[in-house]
Amino acid sequence: MANHCRSCKREISSNHATCYICGSSQNFILYYLKKSFLVLSFIIVILLFFYWSVNNNKEQVESQKLQLEQNKTNELIKQLQESQRQLKIVEENFSDIKQEVVRLNNSAKKQLKLQKEAEKKSIKVQKGNNWLAKENKQLKLKIKQLESQSNNISYTKKTDSSNIKLSPLVVSDATKTELAPVVTSQKTKEKSPDNIE
Repeated sequence: MANHCRSCKREISSNHATCYICGSSQNFILYYLKKSFLVLSFIIVILLFFYWSVNNNKEQVESQKLQLEQNKTNELIKQLQESQRQLKIVEENFSDIKQEVVRLNNSAKKQLKLQKEAEKKSIKVQKGNNWLAKENKQLKLKIKQLESQSNNISYTKKTDSSNIKLSPLVVSDATKTELAPVVTSQKTKEKSPDNIE
């Protein structure tokens, strides 16, 4: 009795365990086991490829994530270094400003001290000017007094000289003795310190 080959579908005798044309087994279990093994191996290969691609993608994604994190950390490190550099600059500027403030404070103190000394000197000068003004007034008063006294003395001299000119030329001895003390007394009045004051 003739059978058909399970693989190539040609007629073969039923006694043949394998096809003499394609060489496939005619046993039902062996044939389908072989087919299933091929299909299974193909599925396994596909699964292995898929697994490899997924793992490769995961590795790439992880490497990209690591790269991104590394870039972020590098940027943060750069920002930190820049902030530290700016902080150093700010600290240097702050120290310079502090020194400038101390210098200005010292100069302000010196100027205040000099101003106080100048005020003290101006007060002393003002007092000296006031004293000089008082002395000037007193001296002016004394000058006026002396001028008035000199005018009085010159006036008395003029009156004495006019009195002497008007006196008679011939005078007796008795009148000479009477007139002499009067003239001498007037001269002593002119020279006395009471009149000078």
